[in-house]
Amino acid sequence: MITVDNGPEFTSRAMIRWCRERGIHLDFIDRVGRCRTDTDGRPANSGVMDARSYAVVLEPEPEGGYSAHIPAFRGAHTQGETVEEALSNARDVIAGYIEILTDRDEPIPPSDLATSVAITVPAA
Repeated sequence: MITVDNGPEFTSRAMIRWCRERGIHLDFIDRVGRCRTDTDGRPANSGVMDARSYAVVLEPEPEGGYSAHIPAFRGAHTQGETVEEALSNARDVIAGYIEILTDRDEPIPPSDLATSVAITVPAA
């Protein structure tokens, strides 16, 4: 399951189709930060989450697997054999980074949802 906000990058037909093809359940967060539904369709929680969302850039590696870069956190990289594993590892990296920043009384970066645009150029 992936919990996301209602941004256009997550509600697009392409994203929904991609998740369905891989058996991934998308769980949406409403505008005040509550998870709308759990896997059984009931509200996942009754309180407001202190949630932030961060862009994760996934790139397939030539030898297999995926690397993940989290631009909001300087130097934050991870990898995984599958997209799901790379995203899970990215969540762990983000949580660890936030824990360190909190321990040091440093500011936590604001939500960062970058928009991705693909540009096609002629082959050389």
